[in-house]
Amino acid sequence: EDAEDSASRVTIPHAEPAQVFARPEVIGHLWVEDEYDELQEEQRHLWSASAEGAARSASIEAAKLQTAATEAATLVTANRTVVDEARQRLLRTTQVLAPFRRRAKGTKLWYQAGKAGLLCGDVAGFGTAAIWLGELPVIAITLASSAAIATIAAGLLGVDVRDREQRRQRQLAIREPSEAQREFPQLFLEPTGGSLKRMLTVAAGTAGVIGVGIAALRSAVDDPFIGIVFGGIALAVAGGSFLISYAGADEVADLLEHAEADYDRATNKHLALSTH
Repeated sequence: EDAEDSASRVTIPHAEPAQVFARPEVIGHLWVEDEYDELQEEQRHLWSASAEGAARSASIEAAKLQTAATEAATLVTANRTVVDEARQRLLRTTQVLAPFRRRAKGTKLWYQAGKAGLLCGDVAGFGTAAIWLGELPVIAITLASSAAIATIAAGLLGVDVRDREQRRQRQLAIREPSEAQREFPQLFLEPTGGSLKRMLTVAAGTAGVIGVGIAALRSAVDDPFIGIVFGGIALAVAGGSFLISYAGADEVADLLEHAEADYDRATNKHLALSTH
């Protein structure tokens, strides 16, 4: 009974109902409506000003970079042609010359390392003899380096000899070069004339003079027989340089590697421009 009495005394107040009334015809336009319209228009301008202020630093930075971005896009577009031409040249060179390649890819470095070894050995033989004779080490090493470089250079004519031989072989194998092969006429025509014989004579004379000089120098500080041995080694260095140059010479492989290197440089430059 107490619970029923308590429940009967509970009252829930009613919420005030929302009611909308149309504007009576007797009430005209109110000035407060103009005020809210003006506030609404003002708010739009405030939002625009706030957005412009927040984006001002980014807009300034974008304007500063606009010229660079336009120029970069122009360079990328122009460099695309360079990449395409390098690619076409690589494909054409590979298609035409790959069957005539003799030196394996990547082995040229070993031939260069062999020449470097000969150079170091010649410098050691000449330089130590000059130092033992009483020459200043700096002067002795400088003279030895010059003589060693001249000896190696004398042997570099092996490249020209080998290139001429391979051109004759290609001309005998292909009497009538195709249209694509005519793009590389220097590879399929037998060389005529030139001064190879005279250059070989100069190279032999250079190697001989250096060999005699080293032999005389070593004979002055050691036994004459030792001098002859070192002079013979100097001549052998020139001969070894000639043989290494002859064995490693392959102008077809050089052209293929140059075409590949040109394409790699073009693509790397294009990627560098694209990332700016």
